[in-house]
Amino acid sequence: DAREGPMAFLERRDPHWSLSVTEDWPADL
Repeated sequence: DAREGPMAFLERRDPHWSLSVTEDWPADL
C-alpha cells in the first residue's frame, strides 16, 4: 500500500529485504 510509504511496503513483502529490491519494485510506486 503506497499510502504507508515504500518502507512499510518492503517490511510487509519481505522482512529481510535487500538493497536490490528495485529490481522488482512495483510499477505503481
